[in-house]
Amino acid sequence: PKIGRKSKEREAFEKTSAFRRLKQWRSGIEGRISCLKRRFGLNRSMLSGYRKTQMWTGLGIFAHNLRQAAKLMA
Repeated sequence: PKIGRKSKEREAFEKTSAFRRLKQWRSGIEGRISCLKRRFGLNRSMLSGYRKTQMWTGLGIFAHNLRQAAKLMA
């Protein structure tokens, strides 16, 4: 959403269903990132280097996905 005074055209755009859907999707992604940081320690990589940090992040996301799958199975 645009901050400040909006034109009529911008207000109409922000009321469309596509815009609202994307805004909700972004809110969900931010929540998921917050969860990954808090529960799986992704706020700080314990490995140094770009490739190792990619691996660290991938393992954190894999752990999150395993947890989600276990919730669905229960």
